Amino acid sequence: MAHPSDIAPALAALDGRVIVAGSKGEREIPILDFFQGPDDFAETILKPDELITQIQVPNQKGKTHQSFLKSRIRHSADFALSSVSVVVQVLGGVCEKIRIVLGGVAPFPYRAFMAEEVVKGKTVNEGLISRAAEASVEGARPLRMNGYKIDLTKALVRQALMSIYQETIEQM
Repeated sequence: MAHPSDIAPALAALDGRVIVAGSKGEREIPILDFFQGPDDFAETILKPDELITQIQVPNQKGKTHQSFLKSRIRHSADFALSSVSVVVQVLGGVCEKIRIVLGGVAPFPYRAFMAEEVVKGKTVNEGLISRAAEASVEGARPLRMNGYKIDLTKALVRQALMSIYQETIEQM
């Protein structure tokens, strides 16, 4: 199954954390560590006696740009066929920090580390954005009926990064 949440990839891109309370006290968990993979019976690491008491999102520093895009069949309430959340910190035209998290394509919010590495520490341009979009789906293993999600996801990553790139150009 594909993870249905829109907010989880966005919170993960923003480096969000959940605070969980239980009989043994509280613990703080990064959003990406909160969800389990496809081989686990439970979708989250919550224990039976725990509940989420808070969601914390740190203040973003510097010139931070954000984008969330979602492709769906009908209305905004529909589950994403694919979604992308991007948070980028730019300093002097150089990408200092980037987080790209995909939704609707894996059983958990999927951080596209390879795509981030393409962009991090570099001056962003259209060629770099295209390479990052390709890297975002590198190693993807689509199922029989959802191979279209690869091209769809690449297009969303490209569109989100281009939107941020245009925003940074306008602010220079």
